Amino acid sequence: MYKLKSFLVIAALMAATVAQAQVKKPAETEVKQMSHTQVLFENMLQATQKLLIIDSIVVAKDSFIDYIPLPPECGSIKRTKYGYQFVNEIGDKMFYSICDTMGSARIYSKDKEGDQWGDRHFVEALGDPSNYPFLMADGVTLYFSHKGSDSIGGYDIFVTRYDDVDNTYLKPQNIGFPFNSTANDYLYIVDEIDSLGWFVTDRRQPAGRVCIYTFVPSPSRENLSIERDGAALVRSRAAIHSISETWVGNYTELALAEKRLKRLKEHKGRPIERKFKFHINDDVTYTDIEQFTVPENKKRIQQIHEMEQMLAKNEKELEEARIKYRQANRFDRTALGSEILKAEKEVEQLRADIKATEKKIRIVENIAINN
Repeated sequence: MYKLKSFLVIAALMAATVAQAQVKKPAETEVKQMSHTQVLFENMLQATQKLLIIDSIVVAKDSFIDYIPLPPECGSIKRTKYGYQFVNEIGDKMFYSICDTMGSARIYSKDKEGDQWGDRHFVEALGDPSNYPFLMADGVTLYFSHKGSDSIGGYDIFVTRYDDVDNTYLKPQNIGFPFNSTANDYLYIVDEIDSLGWFVTDRRQPAGRVCIYTFVPSPSRENLSIERDGAALVRSRAAIHSISETWVGNYTELALAEKRLKRLKEHKGRPIERKFKFHINDDVTYTDIEQFTVPENKKRIQQIHEMEQMLAKNEKELEEARIKYRQANRFDRTALGSEILKAEKEVEQLRADIKATEKKIRIVENIAINN
């Protein structure tokens, strides 16, 4: 009898277990994974650049280049039969795009050899399709638009730098918000002389129209923070819902930038008279770059200008690092100290290079004018 009871208990337990197993479990909530584009969008949002936008204008896409008052000292841009072309300020380096019948584009480069342009080279590192190249005055930093896996919409604006060691361009980086959007973003240009920049986008525009934003470039990137500034403000600034939002706290800088922009528009396509003075010897002082009799010296003057811009940028960053060092704790000071020492050496080297180039100009020019 005992064995029979035990058997019945075990059987009942097994039946209960089977019954429980047959009960349909509630469906678990599926966790949707974010796509690559969504992840890229959110990461870019976290690094939205703080930007002062001073003006915007909506124009036809086919003619937007006509509305950018880039001075000749920063190079020249134009639309061609096949695409878009940029030539640097010295006139010895060209980047241009060729569009196919499907609307895709590739970027090529040429170097001037004497009075003639050399063979064209496909800039493969930029990817395909790519368009609207712009080379900074340093001769190594290249901005362009590209449509690919690291774009969040159509075309996005990217930046790369030329590596002299490997003789190629480094992997391009998306420059993020607010320059880019889920629409098409085409062109990024900076006039370092007048501290003004432009970028072109078709976000929130009807077909065939684009918006040109004029902004004040910053030597060092300062990002907005969702934690500090709030998600609503960061999203608004990333999408550029209102350029007047960027003016708050920057009204003095805005007024100065507007004056510089007005002057550029008045001199569009023509050189702006700038103060220039270079002492050749005790009796000779040049006040115009065209006074140099040696063509190479004109290029060296441009090199000095570029080095002076880099020096001003490095000196500002060095001063900012010194301020951070004074406010940092002991642990952070160790890392900052190494950065400051490196920056000081770079500043000293730039100063020495400027002096050496000036000396070379004087020697060569004096020989030329005395013969």
